[in-house]
Amino acid sequence: PICWAYAPGGWPTTAQADALFNAAGWSRGEDGALLRNGQKLRLEILTNADAAREALANAVAGQLRARGVEVTVHSLAAAELLRDRIEPRDFDLLLFGWQTDVDPDPYGGWHTSQIGSGGRNVAGFHDTEADRALEAARLTLDTTERRDAYAKFLARFIDQAPAVVLLYPQRLYVQPATLQAVTGGL
Repeated sequence: PICWAYAPGGWPTTAQADALFNAAGWSRGEDGALLRNGQKLRLEILTNADAAREALANAVAGQLRARGVEVTVHSLAAAELLRDRIEPRDFDLLLFGWQTDVDPDPYGGWHTSQIGSGGRNVAGFHDTEADRALEAARLTLDTTERRDAYAKFLARFIDQAPAVVLLYPQRLYVQPATLQAVTGGL
């Protein structure tokens, strides 16, 4: 929300999540667990071995458990997680992050062309409308036009829900008072 490219969205509610579970054939058992064909919904959250990420993964797991999902959290060293689970796309749920550039262009993480080995679209998100919006944002330097294109992308991203963005870090850059002829911003 602190980024110039951010557009407010209609984020889903827990009632909508429950409706999606129901539409996918999951129903609540007597113990509150989600069941389909007699099988409980069991998911694993993977994250890198970092105290803050592990705490966040456990908080997400708690929210999923409250919705009837059986969840385990598994932490791995970052290099092992990347090599053994992210690159081969071997995960149920992934809590991970990547460094964003100064420009907030989400193309690398969500465009269809970035699916596969070496790409950052690890969720495998493929959507023609989202791709068109991301491409349009790259065809102009006009901030208003880019903001509009990103708003279209975000609306589609929320509708399709390939991932849940939990946080967007804010960084503070400091420069010495003796440094001259430098202005902030982009």
